[in-house]
Amino acid sequence: MNNLNKLEYPSCKKHSINSYMYISTNIRDQDDIFKCGQCVLEDINYNDYLYINTILMSQDDYIFKNWPLLCNKELINQLNQLVQDYTDPIQIIEDQFNSLRNEIVQKIDEKKKKTLQKLQNLRIDKEEIHNIYNQISCKDNLKQILAQNESFEKINKDLQAFLQTSFVEKKQKNLQIQILIEKIKKYQQSPQIFEIEELKNNMLDHLDSLDDEFDRCDVFSEEINKIQQQLDLMIKDQQSKTENNNFEQEIDKYLKLFNFKYLYDKASSNESNQINLLHGKQEFTDYKQSKEIKVTIPLFEDYLQIYKSLNIQFGYVYFKYPMSKHKKYICKIRFNDSGGQYIIVGLINSNNLLNHLNLSQQGKSFVLPDKKYGGQIVTGEYFSDIANNFILTMIIDIQNSQIYFCDEYEGGLFFNINELQNQSLLDAESTYYLTFHFGKQQSALDYETKIDLLYFQEVDNQ
Repeated sequence: MNNLNKLEYPSCKKHSINSYMYISTNIRDQDDIFKCGQCVLEDINYNDYLYINTILMSQDDYIFKNWPLLCNKELINQLNQLVQDYTDPIQIIEDQFNSLRNEIVQKIDEKKKKTLQKLQNLRIDKEEIHNIYNQISCKDNLKQILAQNESFEKINKDLQAFLQTSFVEKKQKNLQIQILIEKIKKYQQSPQIFEIEELKNNMLDHLDSLDDEFDRCDVFSEEINKIQQQLDLMIKDQQSKTENNNFEQEIDKYLKLFNFKYLYDKASSNESNQINLLHGKQEFTDYKQSKEIKVTIPLFEDYLQIYKSLNIQFGYVYFKYPMSKHKKYICKIRFNDSGGQYIIVGLINSNNLLNHLNLSQQGKSFVLPDKKYGGQIVTGEYFSDIANNFILTMIIDIQNSQIYFCDEYEGGLFFNINELQNQSLLDAESTYYLTFHFGKQQSALDYETKIDLLYFQEVDNQ
């Protein structure tokens, strides 16, 4: 650090009266990484700069808001907020047990010891968070380059090489930060497992119910350990700089799963069902028997039911509620039978209502297997069969041109997720409507079916 402070930086190429004070993290500036204060003031993308003194003076507990390079800013904000709000679950549980001990001293010590033993192995504290972050971000490498007692040209060359490497590893770093955040969140939730405050108000013999919770803690431990294994693997692969196409594909898959889970959890945390946004919005065209499709609200229910009678061979209904790239959307759909011949669920472009789902392929085909319709596998297997009480979850992400179709969700795990094929991606600049398309194969029997639109939720983009 002292060596670098003694280095006299050249004058800025653009503002010759100023010395260099910042480095640019924008790839467009690779030929001119160093910037002066005036350069930064003149650039509206001020988040693309790192103050050299801040880098050099930063301690292990400092988290840059714009580093690792090209990392999702939302991830860094989440990590920073988690650190700021960090409360050690071990301490929380210990305090809860101490309060409980006033009433049930004899049993509290036994249960406290057992519980803390369970959680101690899972502990992740602030120092470990910062150590992992520093390892992922290669902050020490950056500091070392800037602090080396070399010529400015040598520092500039080394920094260019380092930044280029960081750009190549941006997907890995994003995923590593996501995995770290997931682990912290899991660990921070651990006090909720035992519900000790509630137990304090119960009879003394209810303390024995804690024995049943240890099995849950074992499952919880497995989840945290799996997250740690993923994080260790990512850091190991980053350090070895393995060039592997399959590994890149795995990164893309994990990123999709994290984004999918983030959206689902964010909507689930808000108990408000916005199905009312679709009430009365059903529309029909002159296509075949579309106008004979019925959309009703069952008595004493708050969901929408779509009914296709035996007389309808072909038709579709769409809900004229605009969906765009500015939000993401979650739908839950329940089928009440095996679906007859074929049903396509997806989105129709508001600018071309005659480009039906069987033509645009911007939906998923059920009953009749056809991978052209939402058959790209994200995880699990391709699925198209439906049955009574089968529930489909749809995540609509127009900003990223995709619809995700999930057949089951349990305990944060997605078993089968399919998405649109590459040739059928959504136009991120268009507006879409939720659509149900009914069809029939030649010489097949007529059929009737009911589909329940149970849940609809808008979610703000990250």
